[in-house]
Amino acid sequence: MKEYSREIGFLFILAIVVVGMNISKNNAIQEQRELFYQTLDSAKVLSKHYAQQKSPIDAVEKYFDFFNGTDKQGLNDNSDSPFIFSIGNKTTAYEKYGDSVDFDGLRAIGWSYSTINNADLIYKDDASAMVSINFSRYNTDDKAISTTDVTYMLVFKDDMWKLKAGFVQGSLSLGKN
Repeated sequence: MKEYSREIGFLFILAIVVVGMNISKNNAIQEQRELFYQTLDSAKVLSKHYAQQKSPIDAVEKYFDFFNGTDKQGLNDNSDSPFIFSIGNKTTAYEKYGDSVDFDGLRAIGWSYSTINNADLIYKDDASAMVSINFSRYNTDDKAISTTDVTYMLVFKDDMWKLKAGFVQGSLSLGKN
């Protein structure tokens, strides 16, 4: 019996160690889960904070800098896909903003650059915003060739405001036929 009691003692100790390891493992897994969910919550809070700190009007102004520089990649990087343009009674979805504009066509009708005359924030929450602008296009002699009102819809994505759609009541050439 002595021989068996010693072996039973070892088995008992081994069982306690295994049970303890399983409990420790389960606690570690639970702690990792909690940390993961806390990290997700923190990321959501941080994204909302960034959305509040960044200005949709600044995003539209940056967009005009890319437009004046005829930088289609910059326009695409700062707009969401698809990009929607509603001009007059025609609404078109483009895969990228750069697909909507033809800078050579704009130059052919006299365009040299554009400036924002005024911009107003209509609406903003953590995920979307609307900005109303009035802008003018100028020729190489710095004479205005058109003045237009546009309302842009923006979305907060990838920690930045991106243009999603543009709404023009009248007409506006994008340089395409």
